[in-house]
Amino acid sequence: MPHGHSFQPLLMIMGLAFVVPIVVARLKKWIPFPPVVVVLLCGIAIGRSGLQWVQADDVLSFLSLFGFVYLMFLSGMEIDFRRLHTQARRMPRGRPWGSDLFKASILFALTLVGSAGVAWVMLTLGFADMRSFPLMTLILGTTSVGLVMPVLREEEISSSRLGQMILLSAVIADILTIVALSVVLIVSTRGMSWDLIVVFVFGVVLLASIKVGDVVTRRGLLGRVLAGVSSTQIKVRGSLVLLLVFVGLTEAIGLEVILGAFLAGALVSLFTSSEHSLLTHELEVLGYGFFIPVFFVMVGVTFDASVLTGGWRTLELLGLLVAGAYLVKVLPTLLVFKGIFGLRRAAAAGMLLSSRLSLIIAIAAIGQQLGLISRETESAVILLSVVTCIVSPSSFIKLLRRRRASRRKVVVAGAGRIGRELIKRLRTQNMPVVVIEKDPGQLGKLPSGVPVILGAAADPETLRRSDLGSRDSFVAVTGDDSVNLEACLAARDIGSVHQVVARDNNPDNTDLFARNGVVPVDWTGTLAMTLENLVLRPGLVHLLTHEGPQREAFEIPVERLPSERGAIRDFADFSETLFVCVRRDDEMIIPHGDTELRVGDSVLALGPETDRRALCRLLGGECDDDA
Repeated sequence: MPHGHSFQPLLMIMGLAFVVPIVVARLKKWIPFPPVVVVLLCGIAIGRSGLQWVQADDVLSFLSLFGFVYLMFLSGMEIDFRRLHTQARRMPRGRPWGSDLFKASILFALTLVGSAGVAWVMLTLGFADMRSFPLMTLILGTTSVGLVMPVLREEEISSSRLGQMILLSAVIADILTIVALSVVLIVSTRGMSWDLIVVFVFGVVLLASIKVGDVVTRRGLLGRVLAGVSSTQIKVRGSLVLLLVFVGLTEAIGLEVILGAFLAGALVSLFTSSEHSLLTHELEVLGYGFFIPVFFVMVGVTFDASVLTGGWRTLELLGLLVAGAYLVKVLPTLLVFKGIFGLRRAAAAGMLLSSRLSLIIAIAAIGQQLGLISRETESAVILLSVVTCIVSPSSFIKLLRRRRASRRKVVVAGAGRIGRELIKRLRTQNMPVVVIEKDPGQLGKLPSGVPVILGAAADPETLRRSDLGSRDSFVAVTGDDSVNLEACLAARDIGSVHQVVARDNNPDNTDLFARNGVVPVDWTGTLAMTLENLVLRPGLVHLLTHEGPQREAFEIPVERLPSERGAIRDFADFSETLFVCVRRDDEMIIPHGDTELRVGDSVLALGPETDRRALCRLLGGECDDDA
């Protein structure tokens, strides 16, 4: 069938999107950049400034725009409103400054003040004038959500408190920048006109939509409407309809469409709280599988390298912009984040929040078209986006992973009878343990050599002294359910811990623990289940609880995968070990010889102690001799 477009450019783009993450994963030691940055650089190589194999025609430009819109939509879905709501309920009435939303807003306000200061320096040095002053302030104040979110997801911290605060700060910066840009452009081109009411109208729509979403969630109205419709496809279509409704609304009233996309994602998150995980997975497959990779490659394809020939004046301006861009982000982030996450992770957050990409390029292009900034300034801004999108994610990952380099440990809150037994069992497995206990009388009953922190389990300062990290586990086993829940929530917020588990003394509280993302251990139910298994499945209980040099059950996380060890059949030299199951996200896979392992999997196996140690060393897990 004859047509005016070729599929070859799209093939090149999707080919890069497929191959690059595989190559980066294999060459992680030699490629310090996240895959999204490498994809962008490859786009430059095949685009207008490189081999010119791909040109930005109407179709690819639209797919790229929709990819950016879809990315903002998924960013809205990433905001954990349940966490914000729980945190707001825990705040004393009349003291909102303890909430993450308030902290993120303060961070943006400080950034904006610093950005205005840098813009004033540019004005003094002759790089800007009063007409360009507002635009330069906005350019320096924003953050690229489009780059921040993929990096957080690749590092698997988007749902932690650190990830949520970084994402929230980035989203606030982008949304308020877009709204402020709309005001600046209206005033610059039309003066103080009635068009400014548009911004107010959109704010009203935003608040009304959030209220509607809250009512729909609490009353279960959406579940009733979709009763009898089991297909997730309907929910995906409904989500896309909502996305297009809000994108069309913002487009009609003259605001940036990505603002409507983010709002649509936030509403989907509110509407579908109970089935959020499955729907999110389906929508992410659509976005990250096609539209979003097209966006990142096309950002590189459309990059104009001729801006590099702007002369020393452009380079001087670039140096000032780069220094200012990091200064106005890193310093405020240190001020706001340091007391919560510590110096290193606060610095890592500041570096990631310094990344800027398509939004500042769009602001610069609009400013140059309207005569508000010079071509020289536009070129420097484009170069700023390239520098920050390369340096910022890499610096963030380096700082974050340095914190992760320490060995995984378990922090146990409560040194009572159950806590002491747990500590003893963990130490027999050579797992590092740190104990938190407020009663000095219990300390003498603990095994010798166990690090102990004297203090309340839910006290943030006590938890910081335990040096909780994202790879650690936190277990609260006090006799008070409210203390256990508060301690687990505080540990998750402060340390972004890998796993939080709580002793559930009252079965009526099990749902409360689960709703807050804490794994509850119902003492009555666990004992009954153990007795049931001993009666009906005694062999299985013996298999899972047997400890000895001959054969034992164990689980190993796959943190690295040698190139010659891709499938189960490649582990034939472990002939005494039976690979029972591979756990991948929420899926349990019964392995066969051709079952491929992936980084991030957990392997459940049965075998001798020597094989367990060897597999630990091979796959990057932690062994008894790692200490």
